[in-house]
Amino acid sequence: YNRKSSALELLIKNLEIEKSLTDVNRVLGLSTSGLQKFSTELFSISKQTASSFDDATKAALEFSRQGLNTQETLKRTADALTLVRLTGISSRQAFED
Repeated sequence: YNRKSSALELLIKNLEIEKSLTDVNRVLGLSTSGLQKFSTELFSISKQTASSFDDATKAALEFSRQGLNTQETLKRTADALTLVRLTGISSRQAFED
């Protein structure tokens, strides 16, 4: 039972990640290879800032909606998640206000 539950949770998490990246790509309009590179960089930012990938994609979506290009979106996402880690403010405050 635990294996099935864990496998189901993993599948759900993978689908959530895929949906989040699709949402970001709707705004950025990247090619398949561009989205793959963006995803890799976003995972790296998430790891470096000890943030969840969900928070990273939410931040990236907000910054991309502001009309920022891919590199600026990644830079501001990294800055916002670093701010979250250093100050203890919520991720919503860091990238939505």
